[in-house]
This record gives sequence, structure tokens and C-alpha cells, in this order.
Amino acid sequence: MLRVADGIPHSIKTAALFAIDLIKPGEAIFLNNGILSHAMAGFITKDLCSTIITNSACILTSLSRRGVSNLVMVGGKFSPEFGACLGSDSLHQIGQTAASWVFVSDCGINAQTGISVTDAADAAVKRAMVNQAGKIAVLMETGQSPKSGPFRIAEASVIDHLIVMGEPPEGVLLDFRRLGTSVHILPAAA
Repeated sequence: MLRVADGIPHSIKTAALFAIDLIKPGEAIFLNNGILSHAMAGFITKDLCSTIITNSACILTSLSRRGVSNLVMVGGKFSPEFGACLGSDSLHQIGQTAASWVFVSDCGINAQTGISVTDAADAAVKRAMVNQAGKIAVLMETGQSPKSGPFRIAEASVIDHLIVMGEPPEGVLLDFRRLGTSVHILPAAA
């Protein structure tokens, strides 16, 4: 289980700060159990968001300890592997909420096949958050092992912002730009 700020690479923290700058004061956000959400939780101030909705016990605890009180915990069956609540109760609760943003990471991303992961329950929760969010930001880590899997979260066309860590192979981002996605290339870790 990932703990907020434990072992998060500097490049992901840079992406987290960039992602936080996308949020307008007073917007509600979803933070799932991905590394980008964990890094963002280390920087979110108590007055930034109207509401933070998460399925991650670690993110909830970290934000609460730092005085952020506008928190909603999505419950359900707790998965020690993911450090988060997954399953039908979580999906039902997410379906009863709405947020301005969701930030997705730890996934495979491709302009043709969309966003996917290797675990069905994780995909279902991320898919539900994507469906209930007004804007979707996705982290693409270049130079990492592909994290794509058979469980689709969404089509690539729903991505509003693609946060790219490092330089992707030539031509990879052109299709995202054609879809109308705002592409932000951040430097890779030094």
C-alpha cells in the first residue's frame, strides 16, 4: 500500500503541483488511489477545494491530519493491495456524487485504445469517477513499463488534460492533440 509522500519520485511531485494549478478555488475533486492523487494530497491546502472525494484511506488520513476538513470517503470493501475501497458500494457512492475534476494515473494510455488498467475493480472505480467528473486529467509517464491492461476506464477522447512526464516517442502526442486534449509536457526527473 502506498502512503502519501512515501517514495514518490520528484517528477510525480512536479506533476502533482501542475495538476493542482489546474484546479480553481472551490471546485470539488476526485482523488483515487493512484500515485498522482497521493502526491497531490501532500500539497493540497485546506481552502483549495470545496470537497475532496476519495476512495483512499491514506489520502483521507493525510489530508485530515493537515487540517483539510471538506473530505468525503467513498466506502465499501477495503482492498489492502490498493489501499482503497473498491467494489459495488464504492461504485454506488461515486454515482451519487459529482466533481469538477478527476486525476487518473497508474494506467495505460493510448490515443487509439484509451485508458486502461490491469485490475477490474480498480478500473470500475476509476471509470465511475471519470463518468462523474466534469474534467479529466491523466498522467502519462514516458520511459516507464506500460501499465495498460484489459480493463478499460474510458476512451481517449474524454481526456481534457494529458500531463506527460518526459519526452514521449515522436508522434505519440499528435493523436491526443487531434482529439482536442490539452497536452502538457513536463521535464522528466533529473
